[in-house]
Amino acid sequence: MRARWTGSCAARTAASSGSGVSPPTGLITANLTLDYAGTASIGDWLETGVDFQKQGSRLAFGNGFITVAGERIVRASAVFLVAGDLNAKPEA
Repeated sequence: MRARWTGSCAARTAASSGSGVSPPTGLITANLTLDYAGTASIGDWLETGVDFQKQGSRLAFGNGFITVAGERIVRASAVFLVAGDLNAKPEA
């Protein structure tokens, strides 16, 4: 359960622009790698961060991390398929 929750959190971090809003394009996870380097305890404050390296017309690459008290405990590396504009209105 812990690994599944952390993986979900890391995936959401990597898919976010870091500003708390949805990214401007539809992204589908093509590859997600998680490296666990530490632990968190119940009640710990978790912070997330993201660094998009490049977004092309078909692929986007990024890294994310989760920290506790300034120590990185999870590192995520992701490749996304750019699937379209999330803000586009569906055709009638």
